[in-house]
Amino acid sequence: DFTGRFPVLTRVDPNVSFNWATDSPAPSVPADYFLARWTGFISVPSTGGPYTFGVQHDDGARLFVNGSTVIDQWAAGGTDWAAAPSSLPTSPVPIELDYYEAAGSASVQLMAKDSTGTTFPVPSSWLNPTYEVLPAGWSASTDLDGNGGTFVSAQVTEGSVALTDDTGTVQTHTKS
Repeated sequence: DFTGRFPVLTRVDPNVSFNWATDSPAPSVPADYFLARWTGFISVPSTGGPYTFGVQHDDGARLFVNGSTVIDQWAAGGTDWAAAPSSLPTSPVPIELDYYEAAGSASVQLMAKDSTGTTFPVPSSWLNPTYEVLPAGWSASTDLDGNGGTFVSAQVTEGSVALTDDTGTVQTHTKS
């Protein structure tokens, strides 16, 4: 359980594929009795799916994809697969993998199974720590994750869009 716990290490990993054996993941982390959480976004290719996600783990693991719990094995290790394939859009969706190590050997790997039954580690090209809200080349004059109210008008030009909300505030989005 992560309640009341504070990170001793924060980093960005390109994928989740670790076999620490009896070693520590990092100098600041004990070799036994630690928790790890990976969060970000996953984008699956348009071919080969739908994909079933799995986790090889020693010890416990929980996997959440697009807000749904797909694996909840907060017990001794093994390889666990979601009960059904995830029908995901090709646009990024949130993913979270929680892991805990009790004692002894430690390992965790995020897996996928395609429609032919072939299993493989989820490649780093599917994972991203952030999600770009606007298309490449566009910028925003406001926090797009905030509460912008209701827009009452829009002025569109070749390289920009100016949105006016119900308070009279203008938010301009430009293409670089």
